[in-house]
Amino acid sequence: MLLRTAWKAIKAVATKLGLEYNSPRACLKLAFQQGWIDDEELWLEMLAPRNRISHTYHAENAPATYEQLPAFQAMRQLSTQLRNVEI
Repeated sequence: MLLRTAWKAIKAVATKLGLEYNSPRACLKLAFQQGWIDDEELWLEMLAPRNRISHTYHAENAPATYEQLPAFQAMRQLSTQLRNVEI
């Protein structure tokens, strides 16, 4: 849920800047290019567990996926960076 919110926020800011990015991967790459996130690889790695849990309906898969998610610090950093973008 948080990763979806993050890439949707990136998309919203990008749209206001006149940029059009529709996929999570493209939005994360843009965020890295713009300096809104520092670790592109970390964010792209978060997509795999997010996609797996989004398309899997077996509760036994949730703990393994949860353990793969990095700390929320990256989300906080993105939030700060997006708030500082001049539109």
